[in-house]
Amino acid sequence: MNQSKKYEFVKMVYLLSTIFCLALFACSASSVKKENKSSEEKYSYTMLDSADKIIHSGTIQIRQTENSEKPVSIINIDSVYAADFYINNKISGCKTETNYDKRTGYTGIKFCPDATDDNVYFALDLSGNTKNSSWSHITYAGIKSKGILIINKLNKN
Repeated sequence: MNQSKKYEFVKMVYLLSTIFCLALFACSASSVKKENKSSEEKYSYTMLDSADKIIHSGTIQIRQTENSEKPVSIINIDSVYAADFYINNKISGCKTETNYDKRTGYTGIKFCPDATDDNVYFALDLSGNTKNSSWSHITYAGIKSKGILIINKLNKN
């Protein structure tokens, strides 16, 4: 073997070993499972109208995962006291969009976020003051109705 072929052979071995090591590293890195850290809080709520009459009550679960920017909320209505109240179907029948405002400390839940003209919005103070939260029904014309949400944190079982 002359000098130039020897050099080409060493270069090829070096290149192939580098590619092999990179492929091995890429395969081993993808098989490592990362622990998905998430936190979940559960609250009971009671929805009151503007005259402080109970509309309905239920639970709110708010989950924040490490991999997502926005928290996720799940609303379950347990008891309905005003069956004909027009917002009940809107709350139980659509998806939600949840945001946390660091400036105010409130968690906002917007129901049916794809609809721009007819939304229900929860503004939740989850710091422990049970009557600092509110709800509002907003249309193009402005706030159609609003009231208080009484929020209580449930203990984890």
